[in-house]
Amino acid sequence: MEEEITLVTAYFDIGRGEWGKFKRGDNKYISYFKLWARMKNKLIVYTNAEVAKEVLAIRESYGLRDQTQVIVVDDVRSCDMDIYQKIEKTMQHPVSRRFHRHPNYPESFSPIFNYVVLLKPYFVADAVKRNLVTGTAAWIDFGFNHGGELFYKAEEFDYIWKYDFTDKIHIFTARELDDEPIFQVVKYMDVYIRGNLIIAQDYHWAELWQLWRNAMVSLTDVGLSDDDQTISLMAYRAKPELFEAHYMQTWCLPLKLYGGEHFTMREEKKRSKVSLFFRNLEKKVKLKLREHDL
Repeated sequence: MEEEITLVTAYFDIGRGEWGKFKRGDNKYISYFKLWARMKNKLIVYTNAEVAKEVLAIRESYGLRDQTQVIVVDDVRSCDMDIYQKIEKTMQHPVSRRFHRHPNYPESFSPIFNYVVLLKPYFVADAVKRNLVTGTAAWIDFGFNHGGELFYKAEEFDYIWKYDFTDKIHIFTARELDDEPIFQVVKYMDVYIRGNLIIAQDYHWAELWQLWRNAMVSLTDVGLSDDDQTISLMAYRAKPELFEAHYMQTWCLPLKLYGGEHFTMREEKKRSKVSLFFRNLEKKVKLKLREHDL
């Protein structure tokens, strides 16, 4: 039997508006949210007081105010100050940043970024603890779909998301879940698990948060830190029997394949022969670097 899914998300300004090619400020994220906020499911949003007003105004404009709960968090670091301080201390060491293949990526240099994305299952577990969630819950990124990157017809979000998910923690992968050492995953910044959607029954979220937190503690104990994609992989490896992994070629595709068959997908742009040549060349270079551990 298909079950309506409670959605949980969060947004906090972590200074991303100044991050060069990764620059995305409040207005950009709110525009992303506005597209998918038409979904008629119950929605719980963790954010600051200023963004809370905009979230409520957007949902009210769609007639969904009664389906919306906003939890105001004045200082997101207060959710788990101990783990934030561990991440910050680790990333202050210059070797930690240089260890990453791309030292100018947020997961390489920003403690607050790695901390906030770590909190995804924390927020859902907190919503369960507050009795705001019963049954199936989905973490969904506030910037999901990047304003139409895959699903571009706004009116198609005007529905109730339902699906009969199995009694597992559902994760969506970008590649085979192999046994590559975690230090190599961190170093080469490989993406195994896509973090924009996670789905599970209410009683799984507290344990998932503990698995994620333990994973970050393990990383920081050896002088490393990384974002939720690596943390999620570590959680899966710690207790694989809890999870059901689904391979996805595209970041937002699970929404269509599991209860959103009506969505129209944007056609992928055909890559030129030159583009494909350089992508293949990059793969070969990466393999050589690994072989020689450079």
